[in-house]
Amino acid sequence: MKKVFSAVLAVILILSLTVLNAAALEKEKEDFEGAAPGDDPLMLDMVFDYFEYILATPDSMCEIVNEDFGNMLRITGFTDFRTIGYIDGEYVFSVDVYKPEGDPGRRGNVFIRGEIPGALAKFNPPNANSTNVFNYYEWDWYAENGGAGASEIGGTGIFVNLGDNDIKLVVKKYAEDGLTVNSDVALLDYPEGIDVYEKPANLKFTDDGKEINIYLDGTKLARIALSAESVSYDSDETGNLYFKSAVAYDGQGNELFTTENTRIRYENSQLAMATRAGTMYVDNIRFIIGTGAIAASEGGEVVTEAPTAAPTEAPTEAPTEAPTEAPTEAPVETPTEPAGDNGTEAPSEGTKAEQKTEPVKEPAKKNNTTLIIVIIAAIVVVAAVVIILLPKKKK
Repeated sequence: MKKVFSAVLAVILILSLTVLNAAALEKEKEDFEGAAPGDDPLMLDMVFDYFEYILATPDSMCEIVNEDFGNMLRITGFTDFRTIGYIDGEYVFSVDVYKPEGDPGRRGNVFIRGEIPGALAKFNPPNANSTNVFNYYEWDWYAENGGAGASEIGGTGIFVNLGDNDIKLVVKKYAEDGLTVNSDVALLDYPEGIDVYEKPANLKFTDDGKEINIYLDGTKLARIALSAESVSYDSDETGNLYFKSAVAYDGQGNELFTTENTRIRYENSQLAMATRAGTMYVDNIRFIIGTGAIAASEGGEVVTEAPTAAPTEAPTEAPTEAPTEAPTEAPVETPTEPAGDNGTEAPSEGTKAEQKTEPVKEPAKKNNTTLIIVIIAAIVVVAAVVIILLPKKKK
């Protein structure tokens, strides 16, 4: 009898772990077809649960439109469309990106492993002695403050910029000069046959906290290997942790650059799509979140426990000095990057910043009905095994 119950207990444990691991993966998708053109995207449940958007000028917009490829999200002007908190643990994130032919240049940017803007803020003398907050659309003012290199957008994370003729891969990093925010940059070729002006292309990121892989329409663009060690920077006065180093490779495995003292967030990841004086369209936003997400996205078996699936609530720490929320005016000097590569156009003179002021939302509670049904089914199966085995044991 003891052997029978031991066997039954083992079956219960195996089934429970299998069921819980499979059910713990959070899977979300938004194709924007559930709304009408002109609607606020926050009307859609998935967007409301996971995202917020920041509009920095009166002509900046984040709206649902209907284009040649159906309903899409149009992001334009000086705009961040970003998760309301952090994604914890392993995840797969993908989005279809399309660029309007009438607005060429490096306009669309997709970020991962960023940090919620606000904690990191720097006094910026070249911009009327303002305080610079590093929203994703914001210029980092590195060269303009004496930095030994070019300026870029953003303050933290890794981002991909789909240009006219090539793809820019950018890793943000700490520097002792400038406003302490700098970048390592590599230019990558488009995979053959992909033109983001003709039709949307799927940009996908996989991230398990050890390495990040980036794909465009299924072709690997890059791999970024992350160090095990973390680091924080005293001059930030935030205590936030970043990966100590990262090594970037192209899709063929050739090393592109090594970044020391990164600004890639160590503990979790904020995701964002951002424009700076330009327009991009996005569609089919997809998540798979939880340990085993990468295997699941590739059709593999999930066998390990998943961490918290929903984004965590935004931190409460604030900079000691009130941040300037308006996009700063781009400098007149020509950056060292090739002309047209930086998206540094300033908003028209005299415009006032407008900030979307809705409070950070707590992610909606997810329905566990499916999990409960599956567990009940597993118990029924185990009970059937017990009924079959016990009479045989009595004989």
